[in-house]
Amino acid sequence: MITSIRVGNFKAFEEIQNIPVRPLTLIYGANSSGKSSVLHSLILARHAQETGDLDIYRTDIGGEAVDLGGFGQFIHRKDVKRRLEWAVELDASAFTESRTAFLAQVRQLLVSLSIGIPLDDRGYPSQDAVPEIYSYEISGDEQSFMRMSRRRDGKLRVDQLDSGHPAFQAFAETLMRGDENVQDSDRDCVDELVASIVQELDASVEVFLPEGLTYLGDLSSVDKSYLYSELNGIIEEISQAIQKEMSRLRYLGPLRSYPPRHLVFLRRNDPDWHAGGGFAWDVIRRDDGVRRVINKWLASPDRLQTPYEMVVRYLVDIDRLDESLAEGLEQLNDEGLGLEFYGPHEDMEGQVYPVVENVDAEAARLRDAIQSS
Repeated sequence: MITSIRVGNFKAFEEIQNIPVRPLTLIYGANSSGKSSVLHSLILARHAQETGDLDIYRTDIGGEAVDLGGFGQFIHRKDVKRRLEWAVELDASAFTESRTAFLAQVRQLLVSLSIGIPLDDRGYPSQDAVPEIYSYEISGDEQSFMRMSRRRDGKLRVDQLDSGHPAFQAFAETLMRGDENVQDSDRDCVDELVASIVQELDASVEVFLPEGLTYLGDLSSVDKSYLYSELNGIIEEISQAIQKEMSRLRYLGPLRSYPPRHLVFLRRNDPDWHAGGGFAWDVIRRDDGVRRVINKWLASPDRLQTPYEMVVRYLVDIDRLDESLAEGLEQLNDEGLGLEFYGPHEDMEGQVYPVVENVDAEAARLRDAIQSS
């Protein structure tokens, strides 16, 4: 659904950068050219969406591998008077079954935020100031539709609602009781309705994005009630879609260090599992197919041409085998050994005697039983 992200006044970027997002997106360039800034802007959004914290230092998804250092560090040139610009572009085809007329009409949606620290009358931040959302804007097909800005009470108030937006036509037709031939006089009525309701709309931001609108006036009018429902639905559906996309984000840290000695015991309860590279090493440990590909790259004469190979060996203290060995033997006993019988033997008074038919195969079965236990 996300087709691009935009970010400005963030770390290496001053001017707003547009970064297209595709199923496979490669970002490469010289050191300190902004590659990490692109990834960190996504980590910032994911963390803010989960916690509501905009003065971000360490994040759960980034683990020990990412420390944004707080607003004063990640804002461009550490100038806290600046405002961070963050936006995401969405393919609106995901809203084809939207309950709102507007979202069903547009092709591309752009949701933009500006984040800053409150400044006093002299233009300086107070000592205890924390970053807040200062503006929120929705554009459809490159034309602004709705814009909100922060008020002193911390809430976002709707400043602009463009009733002339092409996608607003569907709403106007519905409002005119389904009449497709909306006249100029009808549109004037729609404009008046929009102007009257805009003054009474605000939104509170609990985390990163507004989750809906609040109408401060009287909704006894059917037309006002319908318009409010439409606008509230737009905000809700967009926020839910972005939240869903951000929740899918996983940060895989660089493989720049050796894995810990006891990797197998760390598992996924390590908060640094993905970002610190532990997950990647564990995939290599568990997946024979991945190891085969890696070893092919390591040894191939037209690739890395090294004498190295990745091999998994299980190192177990002999004293810890007693219980597993007993369980393995019990399993073999229950399933039955592969035996064949020889005899009679002169030392066994003419009796036949059993032997293991395939020693290697039965040893392998026992080994597998021990390993799985």
